[in-house]
Amino acid sequence: QLLLKNKIIHIKQALQANFLRARGAFQTIDADGSGDLDEGEMRAALRGLKVNVDNFDEVWSWLDTNHSGAIDYTEFMQSAMTNMFETLDDPDTALRAAMEAESRTREEEVVKAKERDEKEEAMMLKLSQALGEVQQI
Repeated sequence: QLLLKNKIIHIKQALQANFLRARGAFQTIDADGSGDLDEGEMRAALRGLKVNVDNFDEVWSWLDTNHSGAIDYTEFMQSAMTNMFETLDDPDTALRAAMEAESRTREEEVVKAKERDEKEEAMMLKLSQALGEVQQI
């Protein structure tokens, strides 16, 4: 239960961080400060990110959900957050995947710690043998 609560807290923190990054991105792209993104601002932002804009019309259509010719803050945030929420459509799957990833990480840490301990033990054995040889001299 505690692990599940920690996972939920972690997911909420990730969502908040992504939300803040998306809000900052909107404000940066909105070069004229109008509160809406026009095609020129979006093209400039994509070029700045070195994103291929060959299919810009498709991207624009996806972002401009109300087809107003501009992307307002709400549209931008909905589009920006869509990919993140798609992974959370099935919370059980998302949580299970997060828990499995953490389990793998912990297993890797245990293996690394065991390898480190074995190396230290081998070094101590060699040192002990070397000291034994020195004492025999």
